[in-house]
Amino acid sequence: MGLLGSILGTGGAGGQAAAAAEANKVQKEIYDQTRSDLSGYRDLGAEGIKGISGQMDEHTKTFGAGDMQKDAGYNFRMAEGQKALERGAASRGRTGGGRAMKEISRYGQNFASNEYNNAYNRFNQDRDQRYGKIMNLVGTGQSAAAQSGQAGQNYANAYGQNVTGAANAKAAAGVAEGNALTGLIGQGVGAAGAAGGFGTLFSDMRLKKEIEEMNFTMFKDVPTYTFKYIDPIHGRGLQIGAMAQDLLGIDPNHPAVDVKDGYYRVDYDKVERV
Repeated sequence: MGLLGSILGTGGAGGQAAAAAEANKVQKEIYDQTRSDLSGYRDLGAEGIKGISGQMDEHTKTFGAGDMQKDAGYNFRMAEGQKALERGAASRGRTGGGRAMKEISRYGQNFASNEYNNAYNRFNQDRDQRYGKIMNLVGTGQSAAAQSGQAGQNYANAYGQNVTGAANAKAAAGVAEGNALTGLIGQGVGAAGAAGGFGTLFSDMRLKKEIEEMNFTMFKDVPTYTFKYIDPIHGRGLQIGAMAQDLLGIDPNHPAVDVKDGYYRVDYDKVERV
């Protein structure tokens, strides 16, 4: 971290921004993995929806007389009953007779009447079971989709918080930097505050050390620096000002620059400020 960052703490803002970027990267990886883990369940739900929409008539069909004739339980018991009647008639020597046929017919009518409710219940139970299994698949997909949506919302919230936190840190660092600069000027630490006002000071870069360009400038067209003088005779501690060489780079005969004892000085009253 440079001198300015050490003093004003701007390095912390950069560190928080880097941490926010890393946190967002991890959040994105978690989100992507969650969606991948849930994709199979979402696919099951989609298949379930296809199963329902593709066979809607079958799933909403109502029980009818023709369905009773197709009922396996009904047909089995009817056949067994008829066989019993036929065997009884045969034992009495009345096989194929009118009475035997009437008994079989009456049995069939009574059996059908009694068995209707049983067949009806079996039909609805079977239909509802098949529908319920498909709906379980739909529910699984619906739950997975909801979890994916929540994961996306969590990712968005975390991302926003990280970015906002980094932005706040950067803004706070900027305010701190401005406050620190104001404090330095007010205390007369730098060239701008020397002797309670502006004046002519040595600003030759050859006389300075620990030079650090600031993120903003007090002067038009040239940067502002923090620095220390190599020889304390020119000033002690941290200083703020321009470099005579920068001004001469704009104008070799810059009115604010003169020479004394072989080193450049700057008359800050003649440097245009922003």
